[in-house]
Amino acid sequence: MPPLKLAKNFHQMAILGILGFLGAIGYFSYISLDRLIAVQESSGAEIDVSGRQRMLTQRIGMLADLLVETQDRAAQRGIRLDLLEATALMAKSLDGLIEGDAAMGLPGNPSPAVRALYFGPRRFIDRDVRAYLQRARELVDKTDGGVDGLHPLAVELQEEALGPLLKDLDIVVRLYKEKGTASVASLRLRTITGTVIALILLTILALLLSRQLLERARARAWEPDALGDRRRIFILVLIMTTVAVIIAGSSIWVLYRTAFEQ
Repeated sequence: MPPLKLAKNFHQMAILGILGFLGAIGYFSYISLDRLIAVQESSGAEIDVSGRQRMLTQRIGMLADLLVETQDRAAQRGIRLDLLEATALMAKSLDGLIEGDAAMGLPGNPSPAVRALYFGPRRFIDRDVRAYLQRARELVDKTDGGVDGLHPLAVELQEEALGPLLKDLDIVVRLYKEKGTASVASLRLRTITGTVIALILLTILALLLSRQLLERARARAWEPDALGDRRRIFILVLIMTTVAVIIAGSSIWVLYRTAFEQ
């Protein structure tokens, strides 16, 4: 096979191969971006709900103290309803964080580090939270006939809401934040890497097309009627070269500003 024809076939195969790679990278980037959005949403939900657990713990302690300090029976009924609502929401949120809850955007299936906080050996937050909620329900049940003698139980709930349980829930929130940051950074780096590879391939494609145009212009350089073609080809080569430079510069900028910083 003549060298010129062999080179031409190689260029065509290279262009087709690059186009195929670009299609694959486009699909990969779409999947990565979709996954990145999903992880950001689920991570945000986990942080919000785990943070709300801290608030609910304090609210339950406050309502318990307010319940035993209130003497008006009608006011007591309203506080009991608020206390039951807070305990139900906290229990539902705990179940969602562990088992998952589509309505709250929680994926469940916590990481080993988070699970070690809920079920040991680091902490036993699941057990402690459920015991705390059970004592709050007991307080609601016992105050149905009055609040006499129930101050110690209310004080216990109030102290735990501001003490060990609150500190444990702070650790959970921090761990969810760290997990979300790490997951998003990993997926973001994958997405950026795919984008940079696509930009590099586009640069190579532009250079290959520019070379083909130059070879065509050189082949017809001395033909009398080739002046218009030479001008058009020169303009196209100039455009393709400019595109290649812009793409190469963009890929370096994106890689430096995003991937390396991660």
